Amino acid sequence: MSVPKILVVEDEVIVAKTIAGQLKQLGYIVVDTASSGMAAISKAAAAQPDLILMDIVLKGEMDGVAAATQIRAQRDVPIIYLTAYADDNTLQRATGEISGVVLVFRDMRDRRQAELLTQALEKEKELNQVKSQFISIVSHEFRNPLAVVRTAAELLEKGHDLPEQKKNSYIQRIKTSVRSMNDLMEDVLLMGQVEADRVTCNPTLLNLEQFCRNLVEEFSIVEGSLHTLIFNCQASCTDVWMDERILRYILSNLLSNAIKYSAAGTTVQLDLTVVPTEKLVIFQIRDEGIGIPEADQPRLFDSFFRASNVKSIQGTGLGLAIVKRCVEANRGEIQVSSQVGLGTTITVKLATLIETEEA
Repeated sequence: MSVPKILVVEDEVIVAKTIAGQLKQLGYIVVDTASSGMAAISKAAAAQPDLILMDIVLKGEMDGVAAATQIRAQRDVPIIYLTAYADDNTLQRATGEISGVVLVFRDMRDRRQAELLTQALEKEKELNQVKSQFISIVSHEFRNPLAVVRTAAELLEKGHDLPEQKKNSYIQRIKTSVRSMNDLMEDVLLMGQVEADRVTCNPTLLNLEQFCRNLVEEFSIVEGSLHTLIFNCQASCTDVWMDERILRYILSNLLSNAIKYSAAGTTVQLDLTVVPTEKLVIFQIRDEGIGIPEADQPRLFDSFFRASNVKSIQGTGLGLAIVKRCVEANRGEIQVSSQVGLGTTITVKLATLIETEEA
């Protein structure tokens, strides 16, 4: 018996990806996702799915019922309506297509499928809670650096006869807090692009060895003598075509995490390997930090998730989620190897065009 092919129509990106992911884990083939009625009609015609999961309330002029009517006029395909919000008129229109729903439920008698649909509906209802959590976390993370800036500025304003060393200390605190807020804003803006699937690559010719050396040097200046940062390059030619902005975000985030979760005096290492025959670039970031509990590692790239042993170390749980999506946007993959108390190694592999020495 062939595996059913399923098209998911849902305008909330998080919900659509959650449903698709759960279906794939159960062994089904998700041929595509669509966020509007017109997109659903087009993708249903192109992909020829065996089943369509259709949200009734969609953004745009056409709702799920109208889209389902047009799809079924072209092809007799079972459609399940998924919705948490609909008025009486919409629900009455949907019942006109009830034959499709009955057919689907007769085909899907496995208890696991019923559980899947229940989970998908619960996930949609939880979406507002996720948004509230996001706002709460971001607000909290802004509050601390803002308080530091305000306090340091007040002390500088009142302390006209402060020693130069004290003044420099307050100024450094302000700079650090501003940088923290700027990084958080970058995370928020990039997270919005990621969730809307608007992360695009604009590759330019880049000397990776020089880029990595400069990045490590920037971190070394900020860190001073607190950590030892090492860069190793294992390549004869490092001129590649890559999106510098996205690469900077990926490596900066991983280096920042390696430093944040490592004790002072430890070493953080960035290794660069270029494999011209496979058109592949490999980055490895190694630290000697607190490590990640094995039970936490499968969820490490989930939005808002933080490992159970981070304790009072500040963070939003957004960085690694965004990094993973940026890596995927660059046709790459990311892997984690970690032991509690020994440290973490994160490996990023990116496909790229490599400028050969002959060229």
